[in-house]
Amino acid sequence: MAKIVLIGGSPTAGKSYTARRLAEELKLPWISTDTIREQMRWIVRKEDYPDAFHHFIETGPDKAVEYLTHHTAQEIVDHQNQESAEIWKGVRGIIEGDYAWGDFIVEGVAILPKLVANQEWKIKKEIKAIFLIDEDKDRVRNTIFTRGLWDEANAYPR
Repeated sequence: MAKIVLIGGSPTAGKSYTARRLAEELKLPWISTDTIREQMRWIVRKEDYPDAFHHFIETGPDKAVEYLTHHTAQEIVDHQNQESAEIWKGVRGIIEGDYAWGDFIVEGVAILPKLVANQEWKIKKEIKAIFLIDEDKDRVRNTIFTRGLWDEANAYPR
C-alpha cells in the first residue's frame, strides 16, 4: 500500500527542512504546498478559487513585509487559513490522483489539522500527518522578516 506523509505547521517551524531530510532518508519525492499554490494560480480561475489569490491580489507577489506590517496577527492567520482551505483542494487532488510516485511527502502551511482530520479519502493509501510548531515568537518574527514567508524552500538555511 502506498504511503503519503503530510507535514504541516506554523511558518518557520521547519516543515521544508523536515520534508527534505525525510525525503533524502526515505528516497521519496516531496512537494510543497507553496508549489501547489503557485501551480493552482496558473491553472484555476480567480473567480472559482478567490482565496488562493488573496495574498497575490492584495499585496503583489513581492511584498510580504508590507503585508505583515499592515495586518493584525489575527487577520494574517485568518487569511492564511482561508488560503489553506483553497490550496487543500489541490493537495487532495495530488493525493487522490493516480501518480507514478506511489509514496511521497507533501509539506506546507496549507496542511492543517482541521483539514486532515476525518477525511474520507477516495484512495487506498496510508496517510500519516505530522504537525510542527515553534513557540519562540521572537525567533519566528525574525525569521519571517529576514527570510520572507514566500521564498523558495531550497533557499532556506539548513
